[in-house]
Amino acid sequence: MGDEKIDGADRLPRRGGRFDPMRLLIAVVFLVAVGFFINTMSEICGPAEDLPPPGTASGPTVIASCTGLVEVIPAGTQAPVPLVKGRELAKGDGLRTGSKGRLMIRFPSGDTVRLFNTGQVEFRGGGARNEVYLQRGSLFARVGPRPSPSELVLATDRVTIRTTAVRYLVRADDNAATLGVGEGKVTVTRTSDGRTITVRGGQNLAARDDAEFQAAEGCFCMALKQNVDEEIRKLNE
Repeated sequence: MGDEKIDGADRLPRRGGRFDPMRLLIAVVFLVAVGFFINTMSEICGPAEDLPPPGTASGPTVIASCTGLVEVIPAGTQAPVPLVKGRELAKGDGLRTGSKGRLMIRFPSGDTVRLFNTGQVEFRGGGARNEVYLQRGSLFARVGPRPSPSELVLATDRVTIRTTAVRYLVRADDNAATLGVGEGKVTVTRTSDGRTITVRGGQNLAARDDAEFQAAEGCFCMALKQNVDEEIRKLNE
């Protein structure tokens, strides 16, 4: 009895030979925080079964995942209501996220867009038409490829972006719209004069008053060719 030891007892945090409850509390808080982060990122990105295989999706455009403060302003109204996963979107619905809010929209084609914190979009699609208007914030799009390509149209005040197979990130505010293409290519039309250019994978475009309207080498997106969950984690670091 006198020689018995609890396995691992000699590794418990001690101060002056006695158990230190403060260090144990810090360790517990850290583990809880890690668990919360993992759960939150899983909700943002959505489990694999939430994303249908290319070319198999059908039905309405829905909110595939959301977390934090996210609201929808139903078409024809001005009063926001809480947004929940699985909600079907109607043409004209507005969506916005708070400082810690994020959401993912899934179109009938299976294509997805993710809106990050402090963002706002309007759904302008319906049926087979995939279209959103980005009023402010950052949005990541994953489109195709598919046997029968469906076009995703993303508009801002300054440009309209069209694509059938690509991954890209676009940011918009009152002064500019900035686009980074990870792979594939997009066509971008400037609102002010209708000029259209092509932006390819590994290139970026800054649409603002003091910048020339042309694609430049280098993508500000971080590793957009990697797994989409890894992309989202890095984009939010």
